[in-house]
Amino acid sequence: MVLRVFDSFYAASELGLPPHATTCRELEPLVKALMGPLFASYCEKAGISVGEEDLKEYCRRQLPGDVPFAEVWAEWAPGGGQWRMRKLAIAQLTMWKLQKSLFDKYGGRVTRVDGAQPQAFDAMIAYAAECESAGDFTIPDEQLRIRFWECFRTPKDPLVSGEDARALIEAHPADRLRR
Repeated sequence: MVLRVFDSFYAASELGLPPHATTCRELEPLVKALMGPLFASYCEKAGISVGEEDLKEYCRRQLPGDVPFAEVWAEWAPGGGQWRMRKLAIAQLTMWKLQKSLFDKYGGRVTRVDGAQPQAFDAMIAYAAECESAGDFTIPDEQLRIRFWECFRTPKDPLVSGEDARALIEAHPADRLRR
C-alpha cells in the first residue's frame, strides 16, 4: 500500500505509479488519487454545490448580446444539444467555488493554470497538510511521503499574490472563456 485516503487503500499498481517513483511527473497519479477525495470531502463539509441558478448565470455570461437566453437555456437541458456544455459548467463552477472557498479560508498565492481554473496554491497545501495531520490520509513510505510534499509544494505555473490573487480566484469561470 502506498496511499490511504479516508477508508480507501491504494497499491502503487492501482494508481499507475511506477516502482521507485521519484520525479514529480511520476508522482502525479498519487496527487490525483489523493486530492480528488480530499476535495470532494471539503465540498461536502463546506456545502459547495452547483444549482440551477449557478448554471443559468454561467449560461447568461456565455451569451452574445443578441441571442435570447430562453433559446440557449432550453438546449442546456439534459438531452438538449448543449448538455455537454452544462456538464462542463458544473465541473468548472464546482472547482471555482472550491478554490474560492479554500482561498477565503487559508489565503496565500494563486497559480495561473493555462486552460484551467486558477488554483489557490498555498491554500491547497495548507488544506492537504491539515488533512494529513487529522489522519484523513497517510503515505506510509516516508521517502515517498517526502517526495510527495516536495512535488506538491513546487508550483508548475506562475504564482500571483495579494489583490491580483484575489481578483484571479474570484473571476467567474464563464467570463474567462469569453476572453
